[in-house]
Amino acid sequence: MKLLLIGAGHAHAFVLEAFAKQPDPSVEITVVSDSPFAAYSGSVPAWLAGECTLRETQIDVKALCQRAKARLVLAPARSINAQAQYAELADGERIVFDVASLNIGSTLTLPQQHGKQRPKLLAMRPLSSLHQRWQALQEDISYLPSVGIQRIVSVGGGLQVVKR
Repeated sequence: MKLLLIGAGHAHAFVLEAFAKQPDPSVEITVVSDSPFAAYSGSVPAWLAGECTLRETQIDVKALCQRAKARLVLAPARSINAQAQYAELADGERIVFDVASLNIGSTLTLPQQHGKQRPKLLAMRPLSSLHQRWQALQEDISYLPSVGIQRIVSVGGGLQVVKR
C-alpha cells in the first residue's frame, strides 16, 4: 500500500512516529512537505515569550521520516486527483497513492495593516512564516515611546500557560 502524507504537521508526525516504532513493510510512506522542519503550534507561545528558540518549537520532519523509513519529498503539492489517485507537485512530479492524508495547517487572510497607525496586528497563521511577521512586529514596536503605557492584546491565543 502507498500512503501519501501531504504536509508535515503534528498529526502526520504521530503517524510517522507510530511507523518508526512499529514498521510495516507492506506500507510505503511518502511525505510531501515544503520544508524539512514543521512548526508545532503548541510550542509557539513559549517561543513568543522567549522561553525557547524557534528551532526548539519545530518538528524535524527529515529525521522523523528517516526513523519511519519514509520518503521525504521537499516540494509543495499543487493538486490532488482523488479519482486517479495521484498528487501533483509544483515541479510537475506526480506521486501515486492508495491512501492520502492532508495535514497542511490552517491559513488565513492576513489582517489589513493601516500604515504606521496602531493597532499593529500579528496573524499567527501560517506558522511557517510567523517568525518573519514576529520580527517585523518587534521592529515596529521598538519605535514606540518608552514613556506611558503600551497595551498588548492577544485575541484567540489558544492555550495560555501562566507561571506562578
